[in-house]
Amino acid sequence: MPPEGERLSAAEQQLLTDWVRSGLPWPQAAPNSTASQHWAWQPISRTRVPPAAAPDSADWVRNEIDLFVLDRLNAAGIQPATPASRQTLIRRASLDLLGLLPTPEQVQQFVDDTSADAWPRVVDRLLQSPSFGERWGRHWLDLARYADSDGYEKDNARPDAWRYRDWVIDAINQDLPFDQFT
Repeated sequence: MPPEGERLSAAEQQLLTDWVRSGLPWPQAAPNSTASQHWAWQPISRTRVPPAAAPDSADWVRNEIDLFVLDRLNAAGIQPATPASRQTLIRRASLDLLGLLPTPEQVQQFVDDTSADAWPRVVDRLLQSPSFGERWGRHWLDLARYADSDGYEKDNARPDAWRYRDWVIDAINQDLPFDQFT
């Protein structure tokens, strides 16, 4: 329904008709020079991997990403940190992935395991823990403004709200693809 009020003139109607018939071209705004320099608008190109590390930090580099980090550290005049102890590694990973400290038994088991795949197995175990979905689901639930009650002065309960919370946690733990999650 057209809005109430004065109708378009014949010239204005003809202008719109001509625009539609010409394929609705939209006037191009002049790109902002700052915006056009942003990395997202640059053509895709292969990034130069920094040269291999100096002998004194060669043991610190484990993959090409480390070479980029080391290059920036060197440019800033900063030395890489020494490798963390096994106790510190499992503690950091557990806090980051689960939001919980590892048990003393889990720490000791990792410290005693000298196999080459000990670290990947610890990370896999943490990622497979139900606590992983609980920790990371919390971020999504915060964005979705999830709550078990209405809050404020009435604080009415939402009796079935837990179903959505549990679905989010299960979706994360089952590695549901994002396009299906949303």
